[in-house]
Amino acid sequence: MISGVPAADRGGTLSDFKRDKMIYYGDAMEYINETSEVIRELSDSGKDMLADAAGLIKGEKVSHLILIGTGSSFNAACAAVFSKRKKFGTGIQVFYPAEFRDILPLLSHDTLVAGISQQGTSTAVIEAVEDARRAGFRTLAVTGEEETPLKKAADAEMLTPCGYEDAGATTKGYTATTLALMMLSEAVLSKTVLSEATLPEAMLPETVLTEAVPTVDHKDSADVDIRKLCAAVERGLTGTDTEIRELSGKLASAEELIILISDGLKGHLPEIVLKFSEMCRISVRGYTADEFVHGIYNSVTERSVFLFLQYGNATCTEVRLQEYYREKGFKVLTFAGEQKDGCIGLEFIPLLQKLCVLTSREKGININIPKDPDFHRIIGSKKESRNVCRNKE
Repeated sequence: MISGVPAADRGGTLSDFKRDKMIYYGDAMEYINETSEVIRELSDSGKDMLADAAGLIKGEKVSHLILIGTGSSFNAACAAVFSKRKKFGTGIQVFYPAEFRDILPLLSHDTLVAGISQQGTSTAVIEAVEDARRAGFRTLAVTGEEETPLKKAADAEMLTPCGYEDAGATTKGYTATTLALMMLSEAVLSKTVLSEATLPEAMLPETVLTEAVPTVDHKDSADVDIRKLCAAVERGLTGTDTEIRELSGKLASAEELIILISDGLKGHLPEIVLKFSEMCRISVRGYTADEFVHGIYNSVTERSVFLFLQYGNATCTEVRLQEYYREKGFKVLTFAGEQKDGCIGLEFIPLLQKLCVLTSREKGININIPKDPDFHRIIGSKKESRNVCRNKE
């Protein structure tokens, strides 16, 4: 069973700031272990999840899909766009809210704007969706909770069936949101006019979450095999436990972490850096090997610790970098996974999330208690805290 108390049973959402401070009470490791179940639920309920979007479009053409988000929601959108870039090109794009306002006057009238926030409370995303709606664009709220401020700001809602995450960092929600956005892009951009009365084949989850090989017409498009992905996640979480625990002990003393990834993980790099930053609470940077060698290597300090995330076969550059920095006396750590067809690197993400949780525990960090539990209230970066800012004006 996917954890998370239904909003209706809580008298609202946990993100309604019933607590005075942003402190969480869930277990991130429990949520990580639910990832494969969330993926199956997403596949089984994909048609229902997309129904509201179908009603919003009502047989009208969608030429562009614009995704707006912050944090892990933005990163999930980046991963979805990265996986679909060869199929849809510039037809699907992702922006931070401030960037979106710059391009809003340039959008064609048949653009669909989707605001993404797992808790549905991001102030910046909500205001961007409100701006788009006022400008006459169709707007969609993509959230993991019901009856959120973001839903109220949009024309329609796409609810990702991942359950609430009462923890200080998003885990299973990232995977669920990435897959949901891939499904949405297929539904609205596959040259299929959506009907309010029926949901055509383009709306079915197997068009993106497929049990088979991608079609010849779109052989360059990254699609996901649900069975392979679920099996890979489950095997990885159980089969690498000892390795991850040993690695977390070595990472615990790091003050400055440089993550170098294989190209197969490039779409997930922003989320990887975010997870290590927010859970381990150290300075973290991330690059591909090819990016790193062009100037960035000059920023390495005596405190730098390297973590090479190898997904598939290592390139010559990756191997040489590991050898170079080991010879220079730096701490060089590696974590490798076999690259699997039909998984687009998503099976690797729960393993890294688990590594972050265990490293934070080694460091004595409770990720459910932010460094400043009042941060969002003071800054006004969550919807519920906006009145605080406005009362001071």
